[in-house]
Amino acid sequence: MTCIVIDDEDFAIQHLEKLIQKVPFLKLINSFSDPTEAVIYLKSNTVDLVFVDVEMPHALNGIDVIKLVGSGPKYILTTAYPDYALEGYDLEVSDFLHKPFKFERFLKAVQRVQNNIELIEKSSQPTDNHIFVKSEGNYIAVYFEEICWIETAAERNYISIYTQTERLLCHLSLSDIITKLPNTLFSRIHKSFVVSLTRIKVINKDKNTVGILRQEKVNELSVGESYRKSFYQLIDKKVIKKDK
Repeated sequence: MTCIVIDDEDFAIQHLEKLIQKVPFLKLINSFSDPTEAVIYLKSNTVDLVFVDVEMPHALNGIDVIKLVGSGPKYILTTAYPDYALEGYDLEVSDFLHKPFKFERFLKAVQRVQNNIELIEKSSQPTDNHIFVKSEGNYIAVYFEEICWIETAAERNYISIYTQTERLLCHLSLSDIITKLPNTLFSRIHKSFVVSLTRIKVINKDKNTVGILRQEKVNELSVGESYRKSFYQLIDKKVIKKDK
Protein backbone atom coordinates (compact mmCIF):
# COMPACT_ATOMS: atom_id res chain seq x y z
CA MET A 1 0.00 0.00 0.00
CA THR A 2 1.68 3.21 -1.17
CA CYS A 3 1.57 6.32 1.00
CA ILE A 4 2.84 9.87 1.44
CA VAL A 5 3.26 12.12 4.48
CA ILE A 6 2.25 15.80 4.68
CA ASP A 7 3.33 17.75 7.77
CA ASP A 8 5.02 21.11 8.31
CA GLU A 9 7.16 19.82 11.20
CA ASP A 10 10.28 17.83 10.32
CA PHE A 11 10.25 15.78 13.52
CA ALA A 12 6.63 14.76 12.85
CA ILE A 13 7.56 13.63 9.34
CA GLN A 14 10.53 11.67 10.68
CA HIS A 15 8.35 10.03 13.34
CA LEU A 16 5.83 8.87 10.74
CA GLU A 17 8.56 7.68 8.39
CA LYS A 18 9.97 5.46 11.16
CA LEU A 19 6.55 3.99 11.90
CA ILE A 20 5.88 3.35 8.21
CA GLN A 21 9.17 1.44 7.92
CA LYS A 22 7.93 -0.99 10.58
CA VAL A 23 4.87 -2.02 8.56
CA PRO A 24 5.65 -4.51 5.75
CA PHE A 25 2.61 -3.66 3.63
CA LEU A 26 3.31 0.11 3.61
CA LYS A 27 5.59 1.77 1.05
CA LEU A 28 6.49 5.43 1.55
CA ILE A 29 6.60 7.25 -1.79
CA ASN A 30 7.29 10.82 -0.66
CA SER A 31 7.08 13.31 2.23
CA PHE A 32 6.06 16.97 2.02
CA SER A 33 6.40 19.88 4.43
CA ASP A 34 4.47 22.16 2.05
CA PRO A 35 0.83 21.09 1.48
CA THR A 36 0.64 22.98 -1.83
CA GLU A 37 3.47 20.88 -3.25
CA ALA A 38 1.69 17.77 -1.99
CA VAL A 39 -1.54 18.73 -3.77
CA ILE A 40 0.35 19.29 -7.03
CA TYR A 41 1.98 15.87 -6.63
CA LEU A 42 -1.32 14.12 -5.88
CA LYS A 43 -3.00 15.70 -8.89
CA SER A 44 -0.62 13.83 -11.20
CA ASN A 45 0.35 10.75 -9.16
CA THR A 46 -1.62 7.93 -7.58
CA VAL A 47 -1.15 6.78 -3.99
CA ASP A 48 -3.29 4.61 -1.74
CA LEU A 49 -2.96 6.49 1.55
CA VAL A 50 -2.16 10.05 2.68
CA PHE A 51 -1.06 10.92 6.22
CA VAL A 52 -1.84 14.62 6.55
CA ASP A 53 -1.47 17.08 9.42
CA VAL A 54 -4.40 19.44 9.88
CA GLU A 55 -2.95 22.66 11.30
CA MET A 56 -0.11 24.00 9.13
CA PRO A 57 1.22 27.58 8.75
CA HIS A 58 0.59 27.65 5.01
CA ALA A 59 -2.08 28.83 2.60
CA LEU A 60 -3.56 25.33 2.82
CA ASN A 61 -4.30 23.15 5.83
CA GLY A 62 -4.96 19.42 5.91
CA ILE A 63 -8.71 19.80 5.40
CA ASP A 64 -8.05 21.96 2.32
CA VAL A 65 -5.75 19.27 0.93
CA ILE A 66 -8.48 16.63 1.20
CA LYS A 67 -11.06 18.90 -0.43
CA LEU A 68 -8.72 19.79 -3.31
CA VAL A 69 -7.43 16.28 -4.02
CA GLY A 70 -10.75 14.51 -3.56
CA SER A 71 -11.66 10.90 -2.93
CA GLY A 72 -8.84 9.17 -4.83
CA PRO A 73 -6.60 8.14 -1.90
CA LYS A 74 -7.56 7.24 1.66
CA TYR A 75 -6.70 9.78 4.36
CA ILE A 76 -5.49 9.55 7.95
CA LEU A 77 -5.46 12.88 9.78
CA THR A 78 -2.59 13.48 12.20
CA THR A 79 -2.90 16.47 14.53
CA ALA A 80 -2.57 17.73 18.07
CA TYR A 81 -5.96 19.46 17.76
CA PRO A 82 -8.84 17.00 18.32
CA ASP A 83 -11.40 19.69 17.47
CA TYR A 84 -10.83 18.87 13.80
CA ALA A 85 -11.93 15.25 14.20
CA LEU A 86 -15.61 15.92 13.44
CA GLU A 87 -14.83 17.88 10.27
CA GLY A 88 -12.45 15.14 9.20
CA TYR A 89 -15.07 12.43 9.59
CA ASP A 90 -17.51 14.57 7.60
CA LEU A 91 -14.98 14.26 4.76
CA GLU A 92 -14.97 10.46 5.26
CA VAL A 93 -11.34 10.23 6.37
CA SER A 94 -10.30 6.71 7.31
CA ASP A 95 -8.97 7.55 10.77
CA PHE A 96 -7.77 10.30 13.09
CA LEU A 97 -4.45 10.07 14.98
CA HIS A 98 -4.14 12.44 17.91
CA LYS A 99 -0.52 13.51 18.44
CA PRO A 100 1.49 12.15 20.08
CA PHE A 101 0.50 8.62 19.06
CA LYS A 102 2.27 5.30 19.54
CA PHE A 103 2.98 2.53 17.06
CA GLU A 104 0.10 0.35 18.29
CA ARG A 105 -2.47 3.05 17.51
CA PHE A 106 -0.77 3.82 14.19
CA LEU A 107 -0.82 0.14 13.19
CA LYS A 108 -4.52 -0.15 14.02
CA ALA A 109 -5.27 2.82 11.74
CA VAL A 110 -3.32 1.55 8.73
CA GLN A 111 -4.71 -1.98 9.11
CA ARG A 112 -8.20 -0.49 8.97
CA VAL A 113 -7.32 1.24 5.69
CA GLN A 114 -5.77 -1.92 4.24
CA ASN A 115 -8.84 -3.98 5.15
CA ASN A 116 -11.10 -1.38 3.55
CA ILE A 117 -9.08 -1.34 0.31
CA GLU A 118 -9.06 -5.15 0.14
CA LEU A 119 -12.82 -5.23 0.68
CA ILE A 120 -13.39 -2.74 -2.15
CA GLU A 121 -11.10 -4.67 -4.50
CA LYS A 122 -12.82 -7.94 -3.64
CA SER A 123 -16.29 -6.51 -4.22
CA SER A 124 -15.25 -5.15 -7.64
CA GLN A 125 -13.97 -8.50 -8.88
CA PRO A 126 -16.23 -10.22 -11.39
CA THR A 127 -18.45 -12.98 -10.05
CA ASP A 128 -18.91 -14.30 -13.57
CA ASN A 129 -16.67 -14.52 -16.62
CA HIS A 130 -19.02 -13.67 -19.47
CA ILE A 131 -22.11 -11.84 -20.66
CA PHE A 132 -24.77 -12.55 -23.28
CA VAL A 133 -25.47 -10.08 -26.08
CA LYS A 134 -28.02 -10.20 -28.88
CA SER A 135 -26.48 -10.12 -32.35
CA GLU A 136 -28.20 -10.95 -35.64
CA GLY A 137 -31.17 -12.43 -33.80
CA ASN A 138 -29.13 -14.76 -31.58
CA TYR A 139 -27.97 -14.50 -27.97
CA ILE A 140 -24.20 -14.86 -28.04
CA ALA A 141 -22.00 -15.67 -25.04
CA VAL A 142 -19.07 -13.25 -24.93
CA TYR A 143 -16.28 -14.12 -22.50
CA PHE A 144 -14.43 -11.22 -20.91
CA GLU A 145 -11.04 -12.71 -21.75
CA GLU A 146 -11.95 -12.78 -25.46
CA ILE A 147 -12.92 -9.10 -25.77
CA CYS A 148 -10.28 -6.79 -27.27
CA TRP A 149 -12.29 -3.58 -27.39
CA ILE A 150 -15.81 -2.26 -27.89
CA GLU A 151 -16.65 0.77 -29.98
CA THR A 152 -19.60 2.82 -31.15
CA ALA A 153 -20.56 1.46 -34.56
CA ALA A 154 -21.21 3.46 -37.71
CA GLU A 155 -24.74 2.07 -37.59
CA ARG A 156 -26.84 4.33 -35.37
CA ASN A 157 -27.52 3.07 -31.82
CA TYR A 158 -25.24 0.07 -32.28
CA ILE A 159 -21.90 -1.01 -30.87
CA SER A 160 -19.24 -3.35 -32.25
CA ILE A 161 -17.62 -5.87 -29.92
CA TYR A 162 -14.24 -6.96 -31.24
CA THR A 163 -12.99 -10.31 -29.99
CA GLN A 164 -9.95 -12.23 -31.18
CA THR A 165 -12.03 -14.07 -33.76
CA GLU A 166 -15.07 -11.96 -34.68
CA ARG A 167 -16.91 -8.65 -34.69
CA LEU A 168 -20.35 -8.67 -33.08
CA LEU A 169 -22.82 -5.91 -33.98
CA CYS A 170 -25.26 -5.25 -31.12
CA HIS A 171 -28.17 -2.86 -30.68
CA LEU A 172 -26.73 -1.29 -27.51
CA SER A 173 -24.87 1.81 -26.36
CA LEU A 174 -21.48 1.84 -24.66
CA SER A 175 -23.22 3.01 -21.49
CA ASP A 176 -25.49 -0.05 -21.63
CA ILE A 177 -22.65 -2.55 -21.76
CA ILE A 178 -19.97 -0.95 -19.59
CA THR A 179 -22.14 -1.38 -16.48
CA LYS A 180 -22.00 -5.15 -17.09
CA LEU A 181 -18.21 -5.29 -17.44
CA PRO A 182 -15.82 -5.63 -14.46
CA ASN A 183 -13.90 -2.39 -13.92
CA THR A 184 -10.83 -4.43 -13.02
CA LEU A 185 -10.65 -5.67 -16.62
CA PHE A 186 -12.11 -2.87 -18.75
CA SER A 187 -11.80 0.90 -19.00
CA ARG A 188 -13.56 3.54 -21.06
CA ILE A 189 -10.89 5.63 -22.80
CA HIS A 190 -13.05 7.65 -25.18
CA LYS A 191 -16.70 8.45 -25.77
CA SER A 192 -16.50 5.84 -28.53
CA PHE A 193 -14.18 3.19 -27.03
CA VAL A 194 -14.05 0.72 -24.14
CA VAL A 195 -10.87 -1.37 -24.03
CA SER A 196 -9.79 -4.58 -22.36
CA LEU A 197 -6.88 -3.75 -20.06
CA THR A 198 -5.42 -7.20 -20.66
CA ARG A 199 -5.24 -6.58 -24.43
CA ILE A 200 -3.30 -3.32 -24.27
CA LYS A 201 0.08 -3.78 -25.94
CA VAL A 202 1.40 -0.21 -25.90
CA ILE A 203 0.41 3.22 -24.56
CA ASN A 204 1.69 6.43 -26.17
CA LYS A 205 1.00 9.33 -23.80
CA ASP A 206 2.50 11.86 -26.24
CA LYS A 207 -0.06 10.92 -28.89
CA ASN A 208 -2.71 9.87 -26.33
CA THR A 209 -3.27 6.51 -27.97
CA VAL A 210 -3.36 2.87 -26.91
CA GLY A 211 -2.42 -0.09 -29.04
CA ILE A 212 -4.74 -3.09 -28.69
CA LEU A 213 -3.47 -6.48 -29.81
CA ARG A 214 -5.93 -8.38 -32.02
CA GLN A 215 -5.19 -11.16 -34.48
CA GLU A 216 -1.44 -10.48 -34.23
CA LYS A 217 -1.98 -6.83 -35.20
CA VAL A 218 -1.78 -3.77 -32.94
CA ASN A 219 -4.80 -1.50 -33.46
CA GLU A 220 -4.36 2.13 -32.41
CA LEU A 221 -7.23 3.80 -30.52
CA SER A 222 -7.43 7.37 -29.22
CA VAL A 223 -7.68 8.29 -25.54
CA GLY A 224 -10.27 11.06 -25.23
CA GLU A 225 -9.35 14.22 -23.34
CA SER A 226 -12.05 13.84 -20.69
CA TYR A 227 -11.00 10.22 -19.99
CA ARG A 228 -7.21 10.70 -19.84
CA LYS A 229 -6.78 11.52 -16.16
CA SER A 230 -8.73 8.53 -14.82
CA PHE A 231 -7.26 6.14 -17.41
CA TYR A 232 -3.64 7.17 -16.83
CA GLN A 233 -4.14 7.00 -13.05
CA LEU A 234 -5.40 3.45 -13.48
CA ILE A 235 -2.40 2.51 -15.62
CA ASP A 236 0.02 4.27 -13.27
CA LYS A 237 -0.89 1.77 -10.54
CA LYS A 238 0.40 -1.03 -12.77
CA VAL A 239 3.68 0.64 -13.75
CA ILE A 240 6.79 -0.77 -12.08
CA LYS A 241 8.93 2.16 -10.96
CA LYS A 242 12.47 2.35 -9.70
CA ASP A 243 12.73 2.93 -5.96
CA LYS A 244 14.13 6.31 -5.05
